[in-house]
Amino acid sequence: MLDIRTVFRGLPALDMLDQPLMQADNLYPVLPKIAGILQPKVYVEFGTRLGHSLIALVHGSPQSFERILWADNESYVPGSNEAAAKNLEAYYRDFQRALPPQYTFRSSPAEIPPLLNGLKPDLVYVDGDHSYDGTIRDLEIAYQIGPKVIMVDDVRVPQDPQIGEAVRTWSASHGFPHFEIVTFERNMTFFDFVPDRMPSLDVQFRNAGIELFEEA
Repeated sequence: MLDIRTVFRGLPALDMLDQPLMQADNLYPVLPKIAGILQPKVYVEFGTRLGHSLIALVHGSPQSFERILWADNESYVPGSNEAAAKNLEAYYRDFQRALPPQYTFRSSPAEIPPLLNGLKPDLVYVDGDHSYDGTIRDLEIAYQIGPKVIMVDDVRVPQDPQIGEAVRTWSASHGFPHFEIVTFERNMTFFDFVPDRMPSLDVQFRNAGIELFEEA
């Protein structure tokens, strides 16, 4: 599989490609491994910006994705939803020689559930509102649409501790077990709602070379 960092350089509307987080071995290169394990058909993302994470996940299982929905309020980059769509189309055209799966975007996570028409996502990626209340709200929306897996980014960012606090509070209030993986300066938390998955998702991740976070 072509390194995702090389793929990024072939897309028309991505930025920050020389920043340390873009070059790290344990951030964007991890996402294709995750998608390769989960093989998602229906995928939802909150906080897409220009589509770095979206493209990285798609790269890990380009044939499995059938429906993609994302929400971004464009607070970081005006026009980012259209730019992310342009990147997705370019990825499938130039790297897969195929048409992209059906995709839809909106400006708010609250607009996504009606668009699913009862479809249950295989994976929801939460990387949107970085406030405490916003993270709780995004998690509630994600859970209500019945996903198999929720993954949450930025759960151990020193300058944004409220995200991790919100995730831990939400998990405790619902009694949801979770695990965490190590990524460059941020970490991600996973909630797996597939009962009796064997082997468990954390074991599958570890076997794929993804580093699990262990509390000191």
